[in-house]
Amino acid sequence: MSEAPAGSSAARGFVLALLLLAVSGGQALAHRSPSNCNANRLALSLEQNPAGNIVSGGTVTYTVGVFNPGPGPVGSIGCDVTGTTVTLTCPGADGSPSGQTMVVGTGLSFPADNSGDMIFRPAKSS
Repeated sequence: MSEAPAGSSAARGFVLALLLLAVSGGQALAHRSPSNCNANRLALSLEQNPAGNIVSGGTVTYTVGVFNPGPGPVGSIGCDVTGTTVTLTCPGADGSPSGQTMVVGTGLSFPADNSGDMIFRPAKSS
């Protein structure tokens, strides 16, 4: 078995890097709407029923809300949020976010004027 010269290994690495650069995807693009927006003002709310501490094994109902109010403090202009998936991950038995994950909505749009605000149907976890 013969050993390749040290320079050829470096040359192959350089050619491979150029090839990967040539075939890699283009720049990720996003649209800005409205065109003068400069802030993510999207807000989430989570309501738990019953409130307070939960006995392990009990049933809990969660209500998820998503809101996009638009204008904020002086100079803050909220952006529209589109193509959104909203998920809820319930707490596990130990309280960590390791329980069941539920998709509560997909392909959603939240214009920065509260017109797309949503409160989803309650989700139960036990």
